[in-house]
Amino acid sequence: MIIFAKKDFFNVIFSTLKNILTQLSTPMNFKHFLISLLAFTVSSAISLTAYAQNSVKGTVTDPSGQPVIGAAVLVLEETSRGTVTDENGDWSLEVKSGTTLQFSSIGYKTREIKVGSKTRIDVVLEEDIDFLDDVVVIGYGSARKGDMTGSMSSVQGEKLTERSTQMLSNTLQGQIAGVQVTRSSGGPGESSSIRIHGVTTMSNSDPLVIIDGVPGELDDVLADDVETLTVLKDAAAAAIYGSRAAAGVILITTKRAKENKLVVKYSYQYAIDTPTTRPKNGDVIDWFNVQNEMKWNDGAQSQTSVYSQELIDGWMANNATDPIHYPNTDWTDLVIKKTTSHQQHNFEVAGGNDKLRTKLSLNYQTGNGYIANKSYERFSGRINNDWRIAKWLGVKADVDFSKSRWENPAAGESTVIYYAYTAAPYYNAFWADGRHADCKDGANINAALLEGGTSENDYYKFGGKIQLDITPIKSLTITALFAPRFTFYSNKNFSKTVHVYKEDGTALAGQWNKTTNLSESRNNWNNYTYQAYANYAEKWGDHSFSAMAGYEGFTYFRENLGASRNNYLLDTYPYLNLGPEDYQYNTGNASHNAYQSVFGRVMYSFKDRYMIQANVRGDASSRFAKENRWGVFPSVSAGWVISSEPWFKSEAVNYFKLRGSYGELGNERIGSDFPYQATMSFGNSYMYDKSSQSVSALQNAAQVYYAFKDITWETTTSAGVGVDMYFLDSRLRFTGDYYHKKTKNMLLTLGFPSYSGFSAPSQNAGDMYTNGWDIELGWSGKVGDFSYRIA
Repeated sequence: MIIFAKKDFFNVIFSTLKNILTQLSTPMNFKHFLISLLAFTVSSAISLTAYAQNSVKGTVTDPSGQPVIGAAVLVLEETSRGTVTDENGDWSLEVKSGTTLQFSSIGYKTREIKVGSKTRIDVVLEEDIDFLDDVVVIGYGSARKGDMTGSMSSVQGEKLTERSTQMLSNTLQGQIAGVQVTRSSGGPGESSSIRIHGVTTMSNSDPLVIIDGVPGELDDVLADDVETLTVLKDAAAAAIYGSRAAAGVILITTKRAKENKLVVKYSYQYAIDTPTTRPKNGDVIDWFNVQNEMKWNDGAQSQTSVYSQELIDGWMANNATDPIHYPNTDWTDLVIKKTTSHQQHNFEVAGGNDKLRTKLSLNYQTGNGYIANKSYERFSGRINNDWRIAKWLGVKADVDFSKSRWENPAAGESTVIYYAYTAAPYYNAFWADGRHADCKDGANINAALLEGGTSENDYYKFGGKIQLDITPIKSLTITALFAPRFTFYSNKNFSKTVHVYKEDGTALAGQWNKTTNLSESRNNWNNYTYQAYANYAEKWGDHSFSAMAGYEGFTYFRENLGASRNNYLLDTYPYLNLGPEDYQYNTGNASHNAYQSVFGRVMYSFKDRYMIQANVRGDASSRFAKENRWGVFPSVSAGWVISSEPWFKSEAVNYFKLRGSYGELGNERIGSDFPYQATMSFGNSYMYDKSSQSVSALQNAAQVYYAFKDITWETTTSAGVGVDMYFLDSRLRFTGDYYHKKTKNMLLTLGFPSYSGFSAPSQNAGDMYTNGWDIELGWSGKVGDFSYRIA
């Protein structure tokens, strides 16, 4: 129950109404009107119990001396008592000696002051722009967000868990300006393609993903494990990653245990999925009419040259009594489910002390597709450990693992969907006894889906990181890191013979699967990342300075093995040894690449008003010849906080920062591992031996592609300007960026003389550019104890 002191209640009402009328009579109306309305709301929610005590009054202003209207003044010992400031920032209260007063307002830091014997207290509230002090992860270190001069955006992990999706890439859709997320499939476990500031190359435009400082894959991380996700959009922000950053960089920091805080958490999600929209097929009458119209357009003598009007007019009536011989089959309704579902369980436990902290998370998820024989299942876990061995030495030891399985129809999802929409409704899917009908030439796509076998894909992933952080002197941190990653992949595609039947019971082999075949593959790949870098940061009065320098190496190796047998007599045992030896085949190959890099960064800020940042990275890639192996990628950016200038006076604008950047980024992900070398392709040729009158297979080798030894890096030049502005006590936030990116020396496959005997190779011959705008708007506020944010 809320109790109001009669005198104070009417004083507050009168004062608030007076403020509203005053504000509405002036052109600077709307802001003051909203603040006064808020003041009325706050004052009405505060119990102002009267006491016969000392009278204290004062004024609340901001750092520029302007009154803070509607600031709340509360007695901490009696949380139900308080008042609000008027249009001049003035306030008064009856309080006891020794009382502590709390002064607060949206957009300002809260202050607490003991009254003592004071009868007047004037308070200056400092602006509270939290984002300036937020520490954000950047390449090989961290920095205050207010010191950043490049184009970047961050999203907290809690926001990513608001959507019930299985893949982290899907949760980014619509979350960050300038990040395009495209999902090509609605199936379970399917990921999305990510494009940051558009397409930058004809080869690989996927952004580089860094997970806790180590290159990785976006969907290897669960949304529940993400602490922050930061997108580096321009060269100034991403150039520290040089050779792989032309398409942008996504930095992910995973959650870690907090000191002296035990957390045990379990969550469960169950979601029903349904297509938002899908094309609607016509019925059998539409199909008859379309077939007639096609022939008419091709020159037929009659508009009903294929199907007579009498047949069309009577078909549906006959269908009602004899649907077997007068079918009206909706293949899409038969093949595609109207709804499906997915679910996941997530468990985590975290805790520790000042010496050791550990966080364990386990996740299990599963989902079904919109067609039969399509499903997804994953079990994964992550363990993050932090040891503080000494004041100058810390260790991070992380492990993550996962086992995933995708099951798909052997006929192929795209094939099933395509024929479901193009199959004629003129044919039955089943006969009256339930057997699959033969349709036209055995083309029963529903039979192929249900009886044609499955393709099973299993991924086993295991990765880890050991990191040493050494602080030999104040402000200097030296980091050494080693991170191995192993992936094992297996595929079993068991394509079965599909039996369909004529109405008289005669069995036929279906159109897609006339024989039973089995193919299997076993692939494994591993990579190793090793880093050593040092960060130095110091502040002297108005000067802030930081520097970073380091080295990174990366090696990658992949090996593939495949085998198959065809014409199985049995379709119930999917194992290679049961297939005919006369129809057995095998394949195998391997690939590898490596790079090494040196890099550095310098950041300087004066009075948190003028900022400059410079990055440079040198990369050497095994994909290029020694003469062209190294690429150097520099960038520079600057920022100016105009709102910190003494001459800048604005009640509406609380923060105004102007940014500019220019830099170069590289791309060495060009498909082939050794495009500069004359590689040989091996095969078999069948030769006739006249003496033995037999045919034998002989191995042959040939150079298929011409090699350009001087092939080199694709280079993307990026330039941009941006602005960050906060309005209305920092509640309204605006960020805008304009960017222009140009890629030169882009690898293209051009025409090549056929008489050379080689296929056309790739060469540095193309240019392309992209440009555009990014705009982000956000609003945050507080009503009493209720806070909200709109972005």
